[in-house]
Amino acid sequence: MEFASILGMSGLALKSSVTEAAMPAMVLTLVIASHYKLDHTLAALAIMLTTALSFISLPFVAYAIKGFLHIIVLPKKQ
Repeated sequence: MEFASILGMSGLALKSSVTEAAMPAMVLTLVIASHYKLDHTLAALAIMLTTALSFISLPFVAYAIKGFLHIIVLPKKQ
């Protein structure tokens, strides 16, 4: 959160960044690992685990964005 305020992020930009950071690894990771002859089995495992864990973590992130970040990001109306 502090890093985002240093960059001057707030509102929709902050919420979008937090949501994107919570997303699972993409399949392109596997393509890059295979292209550079890296451990493509590890890359496939990372894709599988992050996708499975995202079913658990994304609802919490959505709740944080809707509730907690809403309180911090938006100033109180006077």
